[in-house]
Parts: sequence; structure tokens; C-alpha cells
Amino acid sequence: MDSSLILTPLLLAAVAAGAERIARIRDGRRHPAPGEMKDIGGHKLHYQTLGAHHLEQNPDDPLVVFEADAADWSTHFGELPHEIAKDFPVLVYDRAGLGWSEEGAGPRDVDTLSRELHRLIVEVVGERPALIVGHGFGSLVARMYAHRYPFETAGLVLLDSDCEGFGKESRKLGLPSSEPSPLLLRLLSVANYFGILRLARMPVAIPETPGYQFSARAHSALCARSFLPSILRTIHTEQNCKPSSMQQIEALEDRFEFPVRILAAERSSNPESAPKGFPTHEFNELWVNQQRKLLSLSSDSKFALAANCHHYLALGASEWVQEAIREAQNAALIPVEG
Repeated sequence: MDSSLILTPLLLAAVAAGAERIARIRDGRRHPAPGEMKDIGGHKLHYQTLGAHHLEQNPDDPLVVFEADAADWSTHFGELPHEIAKDFPVLVYDRAGLGWSEEGAGPRDVDTLSRELHRLIVEVVGERPALIVGHGFGSLVARMYAHRYPFETAGLVLLDSDCEGFGKESRKLGLPSSEPSPLLLRLLSVANYFGILRLARMPVAIPETPGYQFSARAHSALCARSFLPSILRTIHTEQNCKPSSMQQIEALEDRFEFPVRILAAERSSNPESAPKGFPTHEFNELWVNQQRKLLSLSSDSKFALAANCHHYLALGASEWVQEAIREAQNAALIPVEG
């Protein structure tokens, strides 16, 4: 056998891997972390505090904390945190392994993630009540945080939340799963190592949100971070821990007294971008119905449906979400009568 038949592909693969590594180094220089890094015990999390002057001027105002969806990080909230920071102190951060944060050890389930968030808040601003805005999977982290630290939680705003009953009910109805398969994530990791995703212009972190466009700089940063191996590894790890995360949430029997605001997207699964034949109507109807059940989380809970909106409410319905956050913040400040 001609040795060139073996050596040539290996040489091309090595060149491709080397070129991709150089491209990542270049991306790191072009897009440094916009915030600060905080060691929470073994790894550092990237975070930004916005509206910091409110911390001293309004000591009673809860800290508004943004918790991103699966595979997302602080950039995916767009300008929403900056708008809220005009009135309240804000903390926006990246979970371990996502965005600019370092990877974390151990299982990446909601119990671990909520503990890490608590450690970050205490390290950055001390013991201050938090109003947590959770999106999608981030809503599960927010709920576990509220369960573990109820006296340090001022309220929850759940944006198109993942729900523990959705998977079971969707299987009963025979609906296909919308979760990425482990095999697909492995294939993407391999392709990414050799620069194929970059060459094909397939960043994994750019959501399709009709009517919204990231700024040129934010879009470029999202693309650059998408091609980091740590991002895909973390997406895979969090996905593998999703069943245990759901079990942890299902075991909770919380009934809170603080405000809980549930905002659901009528068209969480966008029929325009869904795979051909995917039952988006049935999916969206079940998705919304499951979120309505979250009203039982609190004695002060409200549900609202965003008509014709898609999953990324913070981007596609920012003003509506701002109003909900401010309303929950004001409700959290009203003393409870004995």
C-alpha cells in the first residue's frame, strides 16, 4: 500500500487542527472577557456587575441575577441586563465552561450549578437577596437556588422555562424530542477540533430570533466562543446531567411566599426553523400548558403568554420582559403583612 494514502490524510488533519488552534488564539485576543473573573473554589466564573451604584444607593433593592438557557451565556440576554441596570443592581454571568468562564469539575446538574451561583453572589456582593431571571434550563437552576436559599431569594422571573413534566407528557403524545442527541454533540466536537464548523460557518451559539439582530461585536464574540472545545464539552456535560437535574427538580415540594412571574412564548418552537414535519403546534401547546402549572410555586405567582413570540423572549420581547422584571422587583419590596 502506498504510504502517501495514509500520510496525506494525517498531514491534512494535523494542518487543519493547527490552523483551528491558531484561529482560537486570535479570537481570544480579539474578544477578551468583557467582565471580571471570580474564583469560586477550583475554577473561575466570568461575571459583570451593572448598575453597581444602586448597591449603595438602594440597599433594600434585590440584586437582579440573569441565569441563561442551556448552551447559552451572558451575551445571549442582549441589552436586557443593561436596561434593567438603569433602575436596579444587576449581576450577569456565565456558568462554568460557557462564555468566558472556566470549566468546572463534578456533575453539571442544577444542584451543583445553584451552589456555584450562590458562591459567586456572596463573593461579589455579599449576602444580598436575589431576584433571579432564569431562561429555559436556567429557570431550573433558579428554582433550585430558591429551594436551597429561600431567605436569600427575593423572587423568580421564569422566561419560557423548562418544566419537569414536559418530557413525560411529550412521550405520551408521541412527540419527537427537541433535545440535541449525544451523538450529534460528539460529531460536532470532532468537526470543531479540525476547524470544520468554522469553515462551514456553523457557530453553535447564535440563536434564531425573528426580528432581532445582535450587534456586530456581540455576534462576532458569540461566533468566536462557539468554536471553543470547552463550550461543546460543557453543552454535552450539562445535557448528560439533564435527567438527574429533572429528578432533582421533581423532588422539590416548594411553595414560596415571594413573587414568581412566569412568561411563556406562544411559539417557543418556531415553525419556520423547525425540521420538516416537526409538530410545532402540538409541541408549543404542551409547552405552554406545562408552564402554567408553575403557578403553584408561589402564593404570589402570575402567568403571562407572549403571543407570536419565540423562545428567546429577552431578545424578541425585551420591553415586555423588562416590565415583568420591574413588576416582580417592586412586588418583592412590598412588606408582607402579618
